[in-house]
Amino acid sequence: MIELNLTSLIQLMNFIFLMFVLRKILYSKFFDIIDERKKAVESEIAEAEKIRIDAEEYRKKHKEEIENARIRADQIIRQAEEKADEIVSKARENADSQANRILEDAQAQIERERQEAVKEIRTGVVTSAVELVARFLGKELDEQARRQYFQRISRQMDDKL
Repeated sequence: MIELNLTSLIQLMNFIFLMFVLRKILYSKFFDIIDERKKAVESEIAEAEKIRIDAEEYRKKHKEEIENARIRADQIIRQAEEKADEIVSKARENADSQANRILEDAQAQIERERQEAVKEIRTGVVTSAVELVARFLGKELDEQARRQYFQRISRQMDDKL
Protein backbone atom coordinates (compact mmCIF):
# COMPACT_ATOMS: atom_id res chain seq x y z
CA MET A 1 0.00 0.00 0.00
CA ILE A 2 1.05 3.57 -0.55
CA GLU A 3 1.65 5.79 2.42
CA LEU A 4 1.24 9.45 2.16
CA ASN A 5 3.28 11.39 4.55
CA LEU A 6 4.85 14.77 4.45
CA THR A 7 8.13 13.50 2.98
CA SER A 8 6.34 11.79 0.19
CA LEU A 9 4.36 14.88 -0.48
CA ILE A 10 7.51 17.06 -0.58
CA GLN A 11 9.24 14.57 -2.86
CA LEU A 12 6.23 14.59 -5.12
CA MET A 13 6.27 18.38 -5.27
CA ASN A 14 10.02 18.36 -5.88
CA PHE A 15 9.51 15.90 -8.68
CA ILE A 16 6.75 18.05 -10.24
CA PHE A 17 8.91 21.16 -9.88
CA LEU A 18 11.88 19.35 -11.39
CA MET A 19 9.74 18.18 -14.27
CA PHE A 20 8.45 21.69 -14.81
CA VAL A 21 11.98 23.16 -14.81
CA LEU A 22 13.33 20.39 -17.01
CA ARG A 23 10.47 20.81 -19.39
CA LYS A 24 11.01 24.55 -19.68
CA ILE A 25 14.78 24.41 -19.92
CA LEU A 26 15.70 21.07 -21.45
CA TYR A 27 12.71 19.24 -22.88
CA SER A 28 11.33 22.16 -24.87
CA LYS A 29 14.64 22.56 -26.70
CA PHE A 30 14.89 18.81 -27.07
CA PHE A 31 11.36 18.55 -28.47
CA ASP A 32 11.99 21.59 -30.69
CA ILE A 33 15.10 19.89 -32.08
CA ILE A 34 13.14 16.68 -32.58
CA ASP A 35 10.30 18.61 -34.29
CA GLU A 36 12.81 20.39 -36.55
CA ARG A 37 14.47 17.09 -37.36
CA LYS A 38 11.08 15.53 -38.05
CA LYS A 39 10.19 18.42 -40.38
CA ALA A 40 13.58 18.13 -42.11
CA VAL A 41 13.13 14.39 -42.59
CA GLU A 42 9.60 14.90 -43.89
CA SER A 43 10.78 17.61 -46.31
CA GLU A 44 13.63 15.35 -47.47
CA ILE A 45 11.15 12.51 -47.96
CA ALA A 46 8.87 14.86 -49.93
CA GLU A 47 11.85 16.05 -52.00
CA ALA A 48 12.92 12.45 -52.59
CA GLU A 49 9.37 11.57 -53.66
CA LYS A 50 9.35 14.54 -56.03
CA ILE A 51 12.70 13.46 -57.47
CA ARG A 52 11.39 9.89 -57.82
CA ILE A 53 8.30 11.15 -59.68
CA ASP A 54 10.48 13.34 -61.92
CA ALA A 55 12.80 10.40 -62.59
CA GLU A 56 9.80 8.23 -63.46
CA GLU A 57 8.54 10.91 -65.87
CA TYR A 58 12.00 11.19 -67.45
CA ARG A 59 12.17 7.41 -67.74
CA LYS A 60 8.79 7.32 -69.47
CA LYS A 61 9.78 10.21 -71.71
CA HIS A 62 13.06 8.55 -72.69
CA LYS A 63 11.30 5.23 -73.20
CA GLU A 64 8.89 6.95 -75.62
CA GLU A 65 11.79 8.68 -77.37
CA ILE A 66 13.62 5.36 -77.75
CA GLU A 67 10.46 3.74 -79.11
CA ASN A 68 10.00 6.64 -81.54
CA ALA A 69 13.64 6.32 -82.58
CA ARG A 70 13.12 2.60 -83.20
CA ILE A 71 10.03 3.33 -85.26
CA ARG A 72 11.92 5.98 -87.27
CA ALA A 73 14.85 3.59 -87.74
CA ASP A 74 12.47 0.86 -88.95
CA GLN A 75 10.90 3.34 -91.38
CA ILE A 76 14.31 4.42 -92.65
CA ILE A 77 15.37 0.79 -93.07
CA ARG A 78 12.11 -0.05 -94.86
CA GLN A 79 12.51 2.97 -97.15
CA ALA A 80 16.12 2.02 -97.85
CA GLU A 81 15.07 -1.55 -98.67
CA GLU A 82 12.32 -0.28 -100.96
CA LYS A 83 14.79 2.08 -102.64
CA ALA A 84 17.29 -0.77 -103.04
CA ASP A 85 14.58 -3.02 -104.51
CA GLU A 86 13.59 -0.23 -106.87
CA ILE A 87 17.22 0.31 -107.94
CA VAL A 88 17.70 -3.44 -108.46
CA SER A 89 14.45 -3.61 -110.42
CA LYS A 90 15.48 -0.69 -112.65
CA ALA A 91 18.93 -2.23 -113.13
CA ARG A 92 17.31 -5.52 -114.14
CA GLU A 93 14.97 -3.74 -116.55
CA ASN A 94 17.89 -1.83 -118.05
CA ALA A 95 19.94 -5.02 -118.31
CA ASP A 96 17.01 -6.88 -119.89
CA SER A 97 16.35 -4.09 -122.39
CA GLN A 98 20.05 -3.81 -123.19
CA ALA A 99 20.31 -7.60 -123.60
CA ASN A 100 17.24 -7.57 -125.88
CA ARG A 101 18.70 -4.71 -127.91
CA ILE A 102 22.04 -6.53 -128.23
CA LEU A 103 20.20 -9.73 -129.21
CA GLU A 104 18.11 -7.87 -131.82
CA ASP A 105 21.24 -6.18 -133.19
CA ALA A 106 23.03 -9.52 -133.36
CA GLN A 107 20.06 -11.16 -135.10
CA ALA A 108 19.85 -8.27 -137.57
CA GLN A 109 23.58 -8.51 -138.24
CA ILE A 110 23.33 -12.30 -138.68
CA GLU A 111 20.44 -11.81 -141.11
CA ARG A 112 22.41 -9.21 -143.09
CA GLU A 113 25.46 -11.45 -143.24
CA ARG A 114 23.28 -14.42 -144.27
CA GLN A 115 21.69 -12.36 -147.04
CA GLU A 116 25.11 -11.19 -148.22
CA ALA A 117 26.39 -14.77 -148.17
CA VAL A 118 23.31 -15.97 -150.08
CA LYS A 119 23.77 -13.13 -152.55
CA GLU A 120 27.44 -13.98 -153.02
CA ILE A 121 26.65 -17.68 -153.41
CA ARG A 122 23.79 -16.90 -155.79
CA THR A 123 26.01 -14.61 -157.83
CA GLY A 124 28.71 -17.28 -157.94
CA VAL A 125 26.24 -20.02 -158.82
CA VAL A 126 24.52 -17.91 -161.50
CA THR A 127 27.85 -16.84 -162.97
CA SER A 128 28.98 -20.46 -163.03
CA ALA A 129 25.66 -21.47 -164.58
CA VAL A 130 25.99 -18.82 -167.28
CA GLU A 131 29.53 -20.00 -168.01
CA LEU A 132 28.30 -23.60 -168.21
CA VAL A 133 25.51 -22.57 -170.57
CA ALA A 134 28.04 -20.76 -172.74
CA ARG A 135 30.32 -23.81 -172.84
CA PHE A 136 27.39 -26.10 -173.41
CA LEU A 137 26.28 -24.05 -176.36
CA GLY A 138 29.86 -23.92 -177.46
CA LYS A 139 29.98 -20.26 -178.26
CA GLU A 140 30.98 -16.98 -176.73
CA LEU A 141 28.08 -15.04 -175.27
CA ASP A 142 28.03 -11.30 -175.52
CA GLU A 143 27.42 -9.18 -172.44
CA GLN A 144 23.71 -8.72 -173.04
CA ALA A 145 23.09 -12.45 -173.44
CA ARG A 146 25.02 -13.12 -170.26
CA ARG A 147 22.84 -10.60 -168.43
CA GLN A 148 19.65 -12.20 -169.75
CA TYR A 149 20.73 -15.68 -168.67
CA PHE A 150 21.87 -14.29 -165.33
CA GLN A 151 18.48 -12.65 -164.69
CA ARG A 152 16.54 -15.71 -165.79
CA ILE A 153 18.52 -18.08 -163.55
CA SER A 154 18.28 -15.60 -160.64
CA ARG A 155 14.48 -15.46 -160.99
CA GLN A 156 14.26 -19.23 -161.04
CA MET A 157 16.36 -19.46 -157.88
CA ASP A 158 14.23 -16.78 -156.14
CA ASP A 159 11.07 -18.74 -156.98
CA LYS A 160 12.51 -21.90 -155.43
CA LEU A 161 13.70 -20.17 -152.27
